[in-house]
Amino acid sequence: MSDLQVTCLGTASQQPSVKRALNSCVYRNKGISYLVDCGEGTQAQLTASGVRPSSIKTVLITHLHGDHCFGLPDTGSLLEAVKKVKYEYPTIEVYGPVGLRRYLRVALQLSRSRLACNYIVHELVPTQAQIGGSHPSFDSWNPPANDDFERYYNELPGRQIYPTDYHGQNIWKLCKDSNNVTVTAVELLHHAPSFGYVFEEPSIIGLLDKERLEHLGLRNSPLCGKLARGNEVEHNGRIIKPCDVQRPEVKGRKVAVLGDSRDSNLASNYCHAADLIMHEATLENDMESTAIEHGHSTPRMAVEFARRCGAKKLVLNHFSQRYRSEKDEKYNLEESITDQILLKQAIQCALELGESENFVGIARDLKVIDVIRAK
Repeated sequence: MSDLQVTCLGTASQQPSVKRALNSCVYRNKGISYLVDCGEGTQAQLTASGVRPSSIKTVLITHLHGDHCFGLPDTGSLLEAVKKVKYEYPTIEVYGPVGLRRYLRVALQLSRSRLACNYIVHELVPTQAQIGGSHPSFDSWNPPANDDFERYYNELPGRQIYPTDYHGQNIWKLCKDSNNVTVTAVELLHHAPSFGYVFEEPSIIGLLDKERLEHLGLRNSPLCGKLARGNEVEHNGRIIKPCDVQRPEVKGRKVAVLGDSRDSNLASNYCHAADLIMHEATLENDMESTAIEHGHSTPRMAVEFARRCGAKKLVLNHFSQRYRSEKDEKYNLEESITDQILLKQAIQCALELGESENFVGIARDLKVIDVIRAK
């Protein structure tokens, strides 16, 4: 079992089914968890998954379509109820597109929800490319002002986060946790402003190499402590730098969880060399024009993007209800109408591009994906 896991709570697109809940997953790393998206039913899936709600301190919403955020008020109540037992004044931080703050205020006010703790909503200000161009009726849409709605009684002021440049592409710098994992949002194109979230660990400084220390006569020397702390030392008239006796540093792991997208290329630079990319594949390859028209992707589009990023692993999610979650012998379903057709198409595309069969996986509700550190 890895100390870094992604737990798939829901993998359905638009509507839930008997075997698929609406979109949501949890990124877990050394006791700290992030909930990414929160469709209706997430509270039940979170309970079934075994993820401790008290470990979740941050919620990240990719976009404001209902299958990704309508479960947020209920799930927030669950998290706060659990946290009340453990902490005196817990605070949940929520990140998402402009409009999320207003949505939560109205939902909580109209339902007269009594929350056990404070919450903060930080809004990501979208680019013009995310706002217009997907459909004529949306071209003139502007993010709504939020300050004209009264703040909920335990809502704390949040930030408006604007994009910054990263090698010619937009990113939104969000936060860093106590494990020094940074969270950054990347730009996707959909029918509503949509984002992906990239989690990055810091690299680990290499340990002292015993053989090198022995060769230099430093084995068990008190000078080893200084070298381990990154300081130069003098030994037998020679200056020894930490890099002279250290093993290579261990690169931190990078995980990208992307929201709905008809074009993810604006996120390719920041997703470079990701250990894991979770990307939607709503419809099969033969329906690419339909998928793009509705703001979505196919297995081929997902594989080509992950390959362009130089990712180590791609996991498909967000499946149309056209595809059952598995072959159902009871109804004698053909494989062509299960999500296996999506996986097979992705594998075929990966092989054509020079990757192995193992380059692609498929998400299942309550499936846990281990992200192993490269050796």
